[in-house]
Amino acid sequence: MLQQTPPEKNNIASVIITFNPDEHFPSHVRALSPQVEQITIVDNASTDENFTFISEAQKQNSNVLIMKNSQNQGIAQALNKGMRYALENGFSWILLMDHDSHAADYMVKALIEAYQEAKRQNLILDLIGVNFTHQKTGTVAFAKECNDCIFIKKTGIQTSGSLLSQNAYTKVGPFREDFFIDYVDTEYCLRLKHKGFHSAISCRAHMSHTIGVPNEIKFMGKSVSVKNYNQLRRYYRTRNGFTLMREYVFKEPLWVFTKILFLAQEWLILFTAEKNKREKLKSILHGVKDYISKNMGKHTL
Repeated sequence: MLQQTPPEKNNIASVIITFNPDEHFPSHVRALSPQVEQITIVDNASTDENFTFISEAQKQNSNVLIMKNSQNQGIAQALNKGMRYALENGFSWILLMDHDSHAADYMVKALIEAYQEAKRQNLILDLIGVNFTHQKTGTVAFAKECNDCIFIKKTGIQTSGSLLSQNAYTKVGPFREDFFIDYVDTEYCLRLKHKGFHSAISCRAHMSHTIGVPNEIKFMGKSVSVKNYNQLRRYYRTRNGFTLMREYVFKEPLWVFTKILFLAQEWLILFTAEKNKREKLKSILHGVKDYISKNMGKHTL
């Protein structure tokens, strides 16, 4: 393993991936800017109208630069592009963010404290995630598990709000670009684990974030939050999810079994409670077809 450098503000750069951000984006960047040394925005071909919010964010913060893709090449390619730039400029840690995530003013400090506490316990972390709050529902992701802990060990860390070390990225390699969007973070976390790296959630690092288009419904007498992913996301989630299960069925059988149960519940809710069922079913079946034929990369409806 390469020698680990502890995270500090002056060795942390943030990479924000954008695709048609809204008018709230400049406030998200303002909240993050004082917490890190540099921010690189990698834009995946936003419209001219939406790009004005990105330009506004750059004007308001002196440590922001923009890298613009001529077409949407997926979150993995954009992450790798931003990571390469940050590492070439000497940063040891990279904070990955989505354009709709809003960091609490102490988020990065809490991520650093989680690293320090883990080190005191003889655990070296290379990936640290946040205890995010769902913007629409107000639900805190790890409220029950965290209790009074500073951190909890976790394998599955969502990309947005995650602090990734140069040490791990150099050893494990880039994000998987043929996935394009869904399960990019899950695949990377599994790869990290099997390369011997450790990850955790910082219980005190807070951030608001939206997953899908969440909505609360009654399902079998219980209140359930549904993601309402659109047709394209249903395709990627199906194709990439099954691809990952095929690759890890022997390495992570419990994870695969749990994922099958999760998908079964997700599809049951989709077919009973979500809109556009027919279109989403077509996308799911197309995802299964491309999983079988191993047709990866970008997909268009």
